[in-house]
Amino acid sequence: MRSFARPLFSPMQIGCAALFGWLFAGVLLLQANFRVMERPMAANRALALGLLTSIAILASVFVVPKGGPTFINLAAAVGLYMLTASLQGDAFVEHRSVGGARRSHWLVLGAVIATWVGLCGAILGILTAIGVDN
Repeated sequence: MRSFARPLFSPMQIGCAALFGWLFAGVLLLQANFRVMERPMAANRALALGLLTSIAILASVFVVPKGGPTFINLAAAVGLYMLTASLQGDAFVEHRSVGGARRSHWLVLGAVIATWVGLCGAILGILTAIGVDN
């Protein structure tokens, strides 16, 4: 059984960040876990793929019918939770079983708020750049 030097985010925390924030909030936490696990290549890959997926989801908001974005965001959050559980779930359970700490829920909330602020800023910047009024 292995415990890591620093606390880990649980798969549920990562899924909740993706659900209540944006997919990218969950991806940030996923890559942070990979870094704690000393897997920097996996962290970089998760960050790159997560960013591309998040951008694709954002772009889809403008082309799918009304109600579609809600389903897409829910599916993305559930998918990220399941992916995290399969990639890091056993390591998290082992870490906790030998006394390892879980990251604070406040950090999850911080990731959610930070990604919402970033997302709103990006959307505002895009709308301003293309000249959309109010």
